[in-house]
Amino acid sequence: MGLAERCDAQVLVVSEERGKVVLMEGRLISPVPDAMALQSVFSSPGPSQRIPLRSKLSGLLFENLRYRFAAVGLASVIWALSFVSGGMIVKNVVVPTEFANLPSGLVIANQPAASVKVQLRGNAWMMNPVMNPAMSGLTVRMDLSGLEQGPHMIRLTETDLKLPPGVRAEHITPETVSVRLARRDAP
Repeated sequence: MGLAERCDAQVLVVSEERGKVVLMEGRLISPVPDAMALQSVFSSPGPSQRIPLRSKLSGLLFENLRYRFAAVGLASVIWALSFVSGGMIVKNVVVPTEFANLPSGLVIANQPAASVKVQLRGNAWMMNPVMNPAMSGLTVRMDLSGLEQGPHMIRLTETDLKLPPGVRAEHITPETVSVRLARRDAP
């Protein structure tokens, strides 16, 4: 039966116990009642019966399901990887600055840079603000905790930016920001 289902051969099956002969073509089983019928099977040039459309369609749709599911899964993985890994790009953006943890009783006395230029490298998909909203809200956050009154040069690093995974800052201009802290009551 397995041979008849897997290929287009006509399979002749002889039962020793019952003495019956059947002809199998695909999933069709035809009894061969006598020697004349057997002789006509061997003398005909092709299959004696046509395989119904329903059997053909069933075979096309449901044979080798394991391999079909594996192929669909592999194609999905390849598609997902090509979509997500859209290539590495370099992008220059202007990012606003933000100061955090200003010590109590102190104010920023000068006018520090309101924005810096950052050169980013990363996955094109991850750097797209439409696909990744974190890119549209990007800021340089400078921590002022622990600083005392007077002038300070704060060196900007990649850790001052909250970048999404797969994106890194290659260069920040300017590299330092000058901040002068003064007492709140001083002129």
